Amino acid sequence: MATLIAVFLSAQLMLPNKALSQSLGASSQIDIRHSLDIRYALGFDKGETQLAEISYKPELSGRLNDGIDYFVSARIRAFSSQALEQGTVNNQGDSRSHINRRSFIGGNIELELKEAYADIFTDNGYLRIGKQTVVWGQADGLRVLDQINPLNYREFILGDIEDRRIALWMAKLEHSFANITAEFIWLPDHSYNDSPNDGPFKPTSPRLVPALSESFRGTVIQQPSDRPNRFIRDDDYALRLSGFSQGWDWSLNAFYFYDDSAAINVDSKLGSELILSPSYKRSLLLGGSASNAFDKLTFRSELAYQTNKHQLVNNKPGLNTLNKTEKFDQISSVLGLDYQLSANTLISGQLFVSALLDSGDIDQTYNSATLLARQELLNDTVILEGLIIHDLDKSDGSLQLSAKYYLDDAITLKTGMDIFYGDREGLYGQFREASRMTVGLEYNF
Repeated sequence: MATLIAVFLSAQLMLPNKALSQSLGASSQIDIRHSLDIRYALGFDKGETQLAEISYKPELSGRLNDGIDYFVSARIRAFSSQALEQGTVNNQGDSRSHINRRSFIGGNIELELKEAYADIFTDNGYLRIGKQTVVWGQADGLRVLDQINPLNYREFILGDIEDRRIALWMAKLEHSFANITAEFIWLPDHSYNDSPNDGPFKPTSPRLVPALSESFRGTVIQQPSDRPNRFIRDDDYALRLSGFSQGWDWSLNAFYFYDDSAAINVDSKLGSELILSPSYKRSLLLGGSASNAFDKLTFRSELAYQTNKHQLVNNKPGLNTLNKTEKFDQISSVLGLDYQLSANTLISGQLFVSALLDSGDIDQTYNSATLLARQELLNDTVILEGLIIHDLDKSDGSLQLSAKYYLDDAITLKTGMDIFYGDREGLYGQFREASRMTVGLEYNF
């Protein structure tokens, strides 16, 4: 993989920075784009640098002939320290397949092939083969149907979602008939969520990791993840039907997959050892989405039913831990309303409701609300945005404020503030000490 990335980066630097359609003919176009992104984050808690990195992202796209297009993108990222992903270099095998691992030069330079696919067009659709991302559903931020690609949680939910998605090697076939589009996906890439082993965004909430009892004085042993790797038998498969009818965009979705979050089995031995054994569990997701625009108001909705969802719960404490992993079926939904106050002002709200079924006396509902406000100024050269995500059960959440200034067509200046608040056992409150301010510059050429 490292060799493939190096060859691609070398080709990018040698090719001229413009389309080559005139020299290669209309049927063999090449378009090359580059972006340079500089980011810095300062943590509020200790006033220390949380993030300092430079990312270079080249993209190459073109057409081989009238029926085949291609797209390739890569990233080389240099950072001042591994504060966000300590231990990642040696522990990728827990979450990444051997065909989808990042390459590292020392501990401070990362190379990754972001996407690489070809589109083969037919009369009523196309076949896309290669490393790619697929986005399902209508929700923003929190995911209900959008489960195809795993995520990198090096900054938890912060940062651009497009950068946090982990592209997978897959084949996607789309075919249209009448007013319906059918999409079939085969995913032989057994890669899952990336979570940091240390640093400011290491998970500590009992919703995500086993909570130890105060009396435990033994040793915690972390076993390697039991990751599926059998070809065909352990692959993921997805099917979606989508269409437009009487003003409604709708979809019906089915996904047979291994959950991207590992289930953690907790085994105690004589009270002196606690063995944590992560493994990935097969699941089936069935659901659908619907959206419609009514003048300035847009309605969005999603509903999903997932089987075999493994979750840490508090009803059966063991000798050393305060929670255990149990298996449930889960139903999740989101309702969203977007209101365009003016051409430059948008207000968007969402309500997420999720519940574990057959959970008896366990309180296992997860309810969250989001509110987004966006304002464009100075002929759309300045964009101000505020997003709050609030957990209605734990009363914790995240406030994200950002400002972008488009200096010209190539240069964008960025600044922001990310604040976590609430109960330290909550999904967001666990990162109270990770609140920060950010500045950045993006240069596209």
